[in-house]
Amino acid sequence: MALVKRGKTWHTHFFVDGQRFRQSLATSDWREAQAREKELIAEAAQGHLDASHIGFAKLPFIQAAEVFLRGRTLELGKPSQRKERQLLVKPREFFQQKSISKMTSDDIVRFREWRSENGVGPAFINMETGVIRRILKRAKRWHLLGADIRPLKEPRSVGRALTSEEKLLLLLTAGRSEDWQRAEAAMSLALCTTMARVRN
Repeated sequence: MALVKRGKTWHTHFFVDGQRFRQSLATSDWREAQAREKELIAEAAQGHLDASHIGFAKLPFIQAAEVFLRGRTLELGKPSQRKERQLLVKPREFFQQKSISKMTSDDIVRFREWRSENGVGPAFINMETGVIRRILKRAKRWHLLGADIRPLKEPRSVGRALTSEEKLLLLLTAGRSEDWQRAEAAMSLALCTTMARVRN
């Protein structure tokens, strides 16, 4: 076990069960470096850390997100890959160069508050938080933060059905614009099939 200062930053170098770990502790404070080193050694001893996870955890969020998405290509179909990429648009905008290893539960709370202030509903925020969680799990960091992050309560209302007059108005409005042709076709299909009366 060793603490080494390179420039103004402390680095750790230690072995657990014969496996070698080296990592920047991202601090110039000796006492803080000692505390972070002890935390890493405890994580490694519990099997929550390995060399590849250390490398991933050191990446800035925006880069880690791209590495994460590339790794998902073998696990997900193309529609799911597109959805996962879309869910990471705003997290990447918010966290940008923030190192995965430096992310805290407060950072995630602030992200959710930021999204809510921009009019995003709890269901979508929960999905975005879900993909952040998957990235932090890959970095073996979520177990340090997850206890403080609970899913937001989602509304149970399913809305209401359109009246006949509202359906007609929607079709007429869609029919006046070329940009709405696909929406009009989809709506007509829905009105003529899934909303049709069932016959025995």
